[in-house]
Amino acid sequence: MQRPCACQAVAILTNVNGAPHRLVAFPILSIFLIRNEFHGLLLSWIEAEVTRPRVLFVCLGNICRSPLAEAALRAEADRVGLDIEVDSAGTGDWHVGEPPDSRAIAQARRHGIDISGYRGRQVRKADFDDFTHVLALDHDNLAALEDLVPPGRENRLSLLLDHVEGCEGQPVADPYFGDADGFERTWSQVTAAARALVSELAR
Repeated sequence: MQRPCACQAVAILTNVNGAPHRLVAFPILSIFLIRNEFHGLLLSWIEAEVTRPRVLFVCLGNICRSPLAEAALRAEADRVGLDIEVDSAGTGDWHVGEPPDSRAIAQARRHGIDISGYRGRQVRKADFDDFTHVLALDHDNLAALEDLVPPGRENRLSLLLDHVEGCEGQPVADPYFGDADGFERTWSQVTAAARALVSELAR
């Protein structure tokens, strides 16, 4: 037997002079069902957004270390199927709107990742509301972020390599003034951090 569609009008049976009389009412049932289905979807979306990790990597200029860290975490999260938001920024404003350093682009490309579309931006106070984790790549940038963090958001800020066992307190190497080998070392550090972060965030 075909079941009535929820979108059909509700039929109300009454009795007029002893004979049944059919009145077609507004689609109250369908409105009720749609409203409750929407409410459930909305609650599920809110819960997912509240619990979804949002990670921001911060270095000095946002053209070398933090874009590589962003790329490494995106790749690792995709590999394990972790739903996560990732971004990067710099404490300075010298490279706002610019792509990453060409050597960083080449380093990521060697590992099958294209970061040429990334664009530099400067960290802002609102990032401490928008992101659940704000990760500084060295102590100087950590100090700059400590001056920026709003009251009550201090627990969102940490040093990146503090999340890697055996590397606590260490900075991610800045390869800007070096050669390609420096970018390889940086990549090794941020990929180790990405694995540690994914393991931590997936718990």
